[in-house]
Amino acid sequence: MSERPVPRRESPWGVSEGEHRQPKAHRCNDRAEDLIHQYVNEGRIWLEKNADSLRNGRLQS
Repeated sequence: MSERPVPRRESPWGVSEGEHRQPKAHRCNDRAEDLIHQYVNEGRIWLEKNADSLRNGRLQS
């Protein structure tokens, strides 16, 4: 799994002295994003497949 960069927020007080470790993305967040993308794509595919039936008012499951 490739690691993606984690967005950093700027502090109003600036950056403190010393070494700063870069945070790592949480895998659970990646999994949630994968599920969301999957459901969005499945919904889009379903809509494309049934678009004509929806327009004509005769949708069949």
